[in-house]
Amino acid sequence: MKLDAIIILGAGLTKSYQLPKEAIQRCDKAIELFHKELPNYIICSGKYSYKFKISPPTTEAKLMRKYLIKNKIPRNKIIKEEHSKDTFGNAYFTRKYVVDPKKCKNIAIVTSDYHIPKSTFLFRKVYGRNYTLHFLSAKSSHSKKEFQRLQKREAMVKNILQKYLSKIKDGDLKGLSKFLYSNHPIYKGKSGPIFSLFVRMIKALEPKR
Repeated sequence: MKLDAIIILGAGLTKSYQLPKEAIQRCDKAIELFHKELPNYIICSGKYSYKFKISPPTTEAKLMRKYLIKNKIPRNKIIKEEHSKDTFGNAYFTRKYVVDPKKCKNIAIVTSDYHIPKSTFLFRKVYGRNYTLHFLSAKSSHSKKEFQRLQKREAMVKNILQKYLSKIKDGDLKGLSKFLYSNHPIYKGKSGPIFSLFVRMIKALEPKR
């Protein structure tokens, strides 16, 4: 079956509002796949991280699109998704604003190696069984210690989300939307039990200086 779309998950912005190395690694993996599979679309997913106190002058999606064009991906094949601020948002907003309107069914998701388990869980939860999803990892260049820290952080976030999403059926966009805007700390606001868990988890796993 022909691949309908490739989704590249954003990897944040640097302090100078450029693509970090990890985002470029993801884009390069997607470019390689694009030339091999020739899908209808390549979707750049990401607004900017919730960690920014002041809104950046650009988005992850805009910079990824610019990088893809520089690397010979046709402009008319690239679609930006500029609402998401985390992996849950990547899944929810790509489906709502791009994948469903474009009637895509066979989709590849490209992200970093340590990020695959959480991405797989969230995309399968948001998309459900009516889509064929493929997950491709871009090899990151972190040290062994940093890689393990990131794996641990991602596993903790995944476990928290599994707990709070367990009563919502896979693919139930209405139920997921309610969770996103009523309970998710990034989209709802800084309050509630999930936000408290996120704060404690992030503080516990920040690299020691």
